[in-house]
Formats: sequence, structure tokens, C-alpha cells
Amino acid sequence: MDVLRICELRRLVEPKVAEWAAERITAAEIRGLEVQLREMERGARSADMGAFFHADLGFHRLLWKASGNEFAAKALEMTVGSLFASGLARSLQATAAMKAAPIDRVAEVAKHRRILVAIRAGRGAEAAGELLEMAEGFERHFRVS
Repeated sequence: MDVLRICELRRLVEPKVAEWAAERITAAEIRGLEVQLREMERGARSADMGAFFHADLGFHRLLWKASGNEFAAKALEMTVGSLFASGLARSLQATAAMKAAPIDRVAEVAKHRRILVAIRAGRGAEAAGELLEMAEGFERHFRVS
């Protein structure tokens, strides 16, 4: 149940952080997100769940930092950071037990790419909508597993 409460918090806070990032991001931070996205793609192609989740978390951490709101970034790190670890463990267990479909890593990379494109273009509401959809999908994965 704690995981679902963390998901609830994430759905509320992280989309707003994406909006702020679209308003405040620097060129260096965009390059950092691009690097993390390439690492996610590598993890997706190699089926290395650990590398994939590590790059995924790195992408979100950079996004939180780019928001310019250190308090929101710290709150998300404290809560959502642990959610990513739970997501990795749960995904590996569910896949092994065949209880739930594995996370579609290629689709997840595409979602992150859409967020990056929206942020790079300064379209905060679009980035927030994409992030909210992603967070809801992550939560559904927990409910099924």
C-alpha cells in the first residue's frame, strides 16, 4: 500500500516539476537528459533491466533538478527514488513468475523522448501530461503485479 501512496504523490508533484523544467531548463541540462535517454535506449535494446532502470531514474533526477525547485526535487528523490527500486525488483519478479507482462522498455523510451521534446520546446503543459500518463502507467503496473 505504501507504493500506491507514493504513486499518488508522484502523480501530483512530478507533472508540475516537468512544467517548471520546461520553463527553466538550461542547454546543459537538456544535453544531460539526452544522454540519459540514450542510456535508456541501450538498456532497452540489451534487455538489461538494471541498466534501463538506472538510466530511467537518472533521467527523472535530471528533470527534477532542471525544475529549479530544490525542495520538489528532494521530495521526489526521497519518495519516487525508492519507487524506482521497487519497480525494478517487482518487474523482475513479475516477469520471472509470469504474473504480469514485463515493462515494454521500448515504449517507455518513446514516452521519455516525448517528454524531452516537449521540455526542449518549452511546452510545459504537454510535458506534464506525458509525465502524468507515464506515472499512471507505472502505478497500473504495480496494481497488476
